[in-house]
Amino acid sequence: MATIRILETDRGDAGQRLDVVVRRHLADLGHASRARIQRWIADGRVRVAGAAVRRTRIRVRYAETDRMGVVYYANYLVWFEVGRTEWLRQHGWSYSAMEREDGVQLPVIEAHCEYRQPARYDDEIDIQARATLLTPVRIRFDYALLRAADGVLLAEGHTVHAAVDLSGRPCRLPERVRETLA
Repeated sequence: MATIRILETDRGDAGQRLDVVVRRHLADLGHASRARIQRWIADGRVRVAGAAVRRTRIRVRYAETDRMGVVYYANYLVWFEVGRTEWLRQHGWSYSAMEREDGVQLPVIEAHCEYRQPARYDDEIDIQARATLLTPVRIRFDYALLRAADGVLLAEGHTVHAAVDLSGRPCRLPERVRETLA
């Protein structure tokens, strides 16, 4: 389950910063609470502990929708990959560089997506991605997809990746990745 730790939040009407530390499993929260926390993260009122959250914006293309103009479910996983790739780039890496320079690949060994609201043709979607080191050979990425116009949580989920060498055998993640996530 995705765990967030709220480090600071804005009191809004008072305009002052309030330091709080709250640990909760998102799955234990009601849908309204999860959506509210995701909106706070999206608009910067809440900072999530751990590695930085990378935000990327995309627009839903016609080819990603069905006849009703609703996004086909598998495209959410493609958008997770966009968020993950941009997270790696923000931290100075790319999949191709990791393979070429470090000899490490990151296949997906687990994927989970919970669909909350439909995305539709021409919506702008904010993809939020955050990484967590699980073990020296496994990394987890958590994602939230929000409609940019109103901050509504459309989907959330995670992927878990195992580090493998170019022959497919498990290996340690590169030191620089482990240091960033420690």
